[in-house]
Amino acid sequence: MLKDQLAFQYAALDCWKAVADNLPAELTLESINFGERKVTYFGTGPSDEQGKVYDLNEAMGKFKVNGRNFSRPSIPRPSTRWEAGP
Repeated sequence: MLKDQLAFQYAALDCWKAVADNLPAELTLESINFGERKVTYFGTGPSDEQGKVYDLNEAMGKFKVNGRNFSRPSIPRPSTRWEAGP
């Protein structure tokens, strides 16, 4: 258990960087929550840019922390406010 904790000690920062690196300019990140092997992020964007949310989620689905992928994120129905996470 201690070995797992050490392996993931920077996982929250890695996830934050992954969101920041992949966040399209059209979207605004409002918050990010990191839990036990789960990241949830919230934000806003223009209603005609919903595809950018899908692009971000696609990139996050490929992101790895210590060799482990995130599960495929789920996205709510299109709106001007978005929320996503595995």
